Amino acid sequence: MDLPDLEYVDELARVRVLLHPLRLAIMELAVESTSATEAARRLSLPRQAVNYHVVALERAKFLVFAGEIRRRNMAERRLRASARSYLIAPEVLGALSPGRRRATRPDSPQALLSLTARIQSDVSAILATPAAPVLSFTSKLRFPDAAGREAFSRALGQAVTQLIREHGLLGGTLREAVEESALALALYPLPRSRSEPDGGKTP
Repeated sequence: MDLPDLEYVDELARVRVLLHPLRLAIMELAVESTSATEAARRLSLPRQAVNYHVVALERAKFLVFAGEIRRRNMAERRLRASARSYLIAPEVLGALSPGRRRATRPDSPQALLSLTARIQSDVSAILATPAAPVLSFTSKLRFPDAAGREAFSRALGQAVTQLIREHGLLGGTLREAVEESALALALYPLPRSRSEPDGGKTP
């Protein structure tokens, strides 16, 4: 059975179970399936100590049963992770969630992080929707200087505004809309650690 690419964790009780260094290490092993015995061996820890955390993860449904294998006349339970990766919902912070408040400066990094929190919350609601009409696109850009970046930003804004005017329902009422969607654009400088040379090519 193929693992889901991502599981959205929006329950504080489950977040508390997951956020433990040893449990995170166990979960990483469990992407390819593991057992308490195997995990203990690979982590160089006593099986009893590892088994305690395996049980907690299984009760929280982060680990699911993946069959049994026989080792020296004993059945060893195999477990696998419930997903390949996990995203903790910003809303577990309640009133402190960044998606609850808008940043005072819309052009600040804090405003962008707040926007991504709102996007996470919105998209999580349609995770189980078959063929959800979503679109994502990313590209790494290079500009000769700050002026070039500003010129690109202006051109991008104008192009998007024109597209919205041509295809969006700006003058009508909400009742006339067949489908309501959200559009978000982000342009930000890449941290040095994530900028990798690629021979000058831009995707």
